[in-house]
Amino acid sequence: MKQVFRARRATPAQQGLTLIGQMMVLLVAGALGAVALSSWLDVQVRERATEAYNQLEAIKPAAEKLGREQRGQPWPASLAMATLGEAPAGSRFVAGSWQASAQDRLLTVSVQLQDTGRHLDGQRLLLKGWLEEDGDVRWVCASDVDPRWHKQLPAPCQYKPSRSPEPKSE
Repeated sequence: MKQVFRARRATPAQQGLTLIGQMMVLLVAGALGAVALSSWLDVQVRERATEAYNQLEAIKPAAEKLGREQRGQPWPASLAMATLGEAPAGSRFVAGSWQASAQDRLLTVSVQLQDTGRHLDGQRLLLKGWLEEDGDVRWVCASDVDPRWHKQLPAPCQYKPSRSPEPKSE
């Protein structure tokens, strides 16, 4: 007796992905892509904000030197940015926004951000230095960025309830 083998035809359920299955795969891939893109953009913004903060910190050595020269006396009232240095070339600051002001023992250096992206453009970043009696300077970073977007700032500048440095207690 001769046996004939026939190829079995696949039932419709076994023939591969249906249109609905393909659409679900595309939907999941699109959602993952959207989350990845958003995260990547946030990383870019944080990187640019950190770069701006590092450029702002470039004035710390000059300010600390001036603080030691003051020997615990208040900051000079006529303190100008020229005393502390100029904005670095290619900085992420709006031209002309690099400013310093001194009030008694508190020095405030502020800049307006640009090219940082999203919610940070046009916002101010502040570096505050408290001049101690011994001539040391304690630094605090602050900003006028809406607290909802503080996660995009460098860690030292993220929102904390008190942003003014307190004098050392003895």
